[in-house]
Amino acid sequence: MACAAARRRLRRHGVEFDEIHGDEIPDFRHFLRESTCGPTVPQILIDSEPIGGSDDLAALDRSGALTPRLRREPFPAVVVKRRFPAFLKRYRLRIVSRDGTILEATTASSKEEAERAAEDLKKRCLAWTD
Repeated sequence: MACAAARRRLRRHGVEFDEIHGDEIPDFRHFLRESTCGPTVPQILIDSEPIGGSDDLAALDRSGALTPRLRREPFPAVVVKRRFPAFLKRYRLRIVSRDGTILEATTASSKEEAERAAEDLKKRCLAWTD
């Protein structure tokens, strides 16, 4: 079930991925622990970096950090999401770290306001990385 959830989430993001099935690998749990530091399945790696299991993948997605990681964008990253229901026309803006920690958050009530706030947050991100 967790494997299927992880597959669906990755496909929703348009990610091509390889699966390693442990059925044919002797002492697979040991191999998994050594290569990913996690003994459960699935264990997900992005660009050979272990991120954890299906719950960890979901947490990255909820925080907004998954998309920038998949796109290989620098961190901290600015994430803008339209809030639902859509008729509210509200936007959620966040600065997130690589591990999905929300460093700063704000909201905007229009697309224009969201664009201005995103530019301000991007400037703060640049200041943090200098």
